Amino acid sequence: MRERRLLGLLALHGRRSRPHLAALLWPDSAPTRAHGNLRAAVWHVQHRHPGLLEGEHGAIRLSPAVRVDVHALRAAIATLEAEGPPPSCEGFLDLLGHDELLPGWDEAWVAEERAPLHQHRLRALETLAGILLERGDLAGALTAAHRAVTLDPLRESAHRALIRVHLEDGNHAEAVRIYRSYRGRVRDELGVEVSPRLVALVAQVHQAAAAPDGRAVGGVSAPQTLALP
Repeated sequence: MRERRLLGLLALHGRRSRPHLAALLWPDSAPTRAHGNLRAAVWHVQHRHPGLLEGEHGAIRLSPAVRVDVHALRAAIATLEAEGPPPSCEGFLDLLGHDELLPGWDEAWVAEERAPLHQHRLRALETLAGILLERGDLAGALTAAHRAVTLDPLRESAHRALIRVHLEDGNHAEAVRIYRSYRGRVRDELGVEVSPRLVALVAQVHQAAAAPDGRAVGGVSAPQTLALP
């Protein structure tokens, strides 16, 4: 276990001094014991996986040949924010759709990285869904928006992105179902109401159904008027 913690810390933080690593990995141990634990962990990693660690000037790092997925994720998010996604977005969706950082690890140094990375991932998925929607890639937009909702079921902006995709696809019934399910959940779990922005988005269905001439508009006929509030 201590070897995994050492590798995880180096993967997230990069090259670090031995005292820094010992203090973070064994914060409740005396310095002498913490350094002993570090030496043992380094020895075991080097013995089992030669070349995985590199040490110089009292510091340790992972070999540059090691690919760290969280670095690839951060690079993908930065590229998306600066340039937008490439024509093929499968790689972006794969990276952004991963589970949370080091699930089950409760160390403070993991939590400090996990929370902001989670928010960046969600915003990137929502942004990607919007871009793909503008491109007419409904399947890709649906995948991105649905993944954002799965990662954070109480996040309104994620549900808004998902509802937009369904509305654009003409799937009004599903859009309203998602809206009602989310509205009920935040009422029950958080004691809050959805924003006027979300209500206005889904109200398009209600307005279409209530068209003056009574004809079906946008796939919803007048007798199917939906009471959204």
